[in-house]
Amino acid sequence: MGGLDRLAFLMLIMMALWAFFGEEREGAAPPPAPRAQSLPFQPQAAPPPAVLAPLPPPSPRDPVFEVIADGPGGGTSTGTAFSVNAQGLWLTARHVVQGCGAIGLRERQRWVRATVAWAHPNADVALLRTQNGSPPLALSESAPLRGMDGYGMGFPQGRPGAVHGRLLGRAQMQARGLFQGRAPTLEWAEVRRAPSFRGSLGGISGGPLLDGEGRVLGVMVAEEPRRGRFSTAAPETLLAMAGPNRPIPLGAARTPPVPVTPGGFGAVADQLRGRLSIAQVLCQAR
Repeated sequence: MGGLDRLAFLMLIMMALWAFFGEEREGAAPPPAPRAQSLPFQPQAAPPPAVLAPLPPPSPRDPVFEVIADGPGGGTSTGTAFSVNAQGLWLTARHVVQGCGAIGLRERQRWVRATVAWAHPNADVALLRTQNGSPPLALSESAPLRGMDGYGMGFPQGRPGAVHGRLLGRAQMQARGLFQGRAPTLEWAEVRRAPSFRGSLGGISGGPLLDGEGRVLGVMVAEEPRRGRFSTAAPETLLAMAGPNRPIPLGAARTPPVPVTPGGFGAVADQLRGRLSIAQVLCQAR
């Protein structure tokens, strides 16, 4: 092979190698992307805090919704109550205990007898009395703010549970049936449940609605499942019940409140049920 032929042959080999190993090969597949690292499961986070705004006081112009209080019917029904006095006073919803032949509060593995000590003339609120008391919850004296977080606790569907809500505004509840009356309420948008469950919140009626400091801002009284909302008796109603010569005496020992957060409200609810500050109510029909 002559010198020119050898030179041409070498050039052909170099061009072939360049075409094979070159970075810009036509039709070559791109280099594979690095494999993503597997991450541990993260629980669903609560939505970011809403912008808080002052809430105006109750007004006769607040929207009105109607609730029919029809009692336990021919069998039994359940609800929730919570201690407000170490001497055996419990706050609940009036419709939970109205028209009952017998009322019991669940204490560990047994039921203890309770009686209606007082019923609000207009609001869906009542007081029960038992022979012995439990560590009471304190009423909140802070003004509610639109957009604030609240935590309803009790026994929805007859089982331990809790719900996180965001305050939307005020309304008025018109009760009809076994009792009648109109009273102010707070309206909440449901955010999350603990544990997660579907269906009605029924059975949580009468349970406390706690603010972030762990103080009672209201009583669970109604729900609107299709819109994901629930209602509580207004704090003004509860505060008006506390004081000398009033249904809830002052001066009763209060256990320190437990702060509540969007990520820990279920555990706080378990703690308060465990120490019997929150109890299940059983209503037997007459």
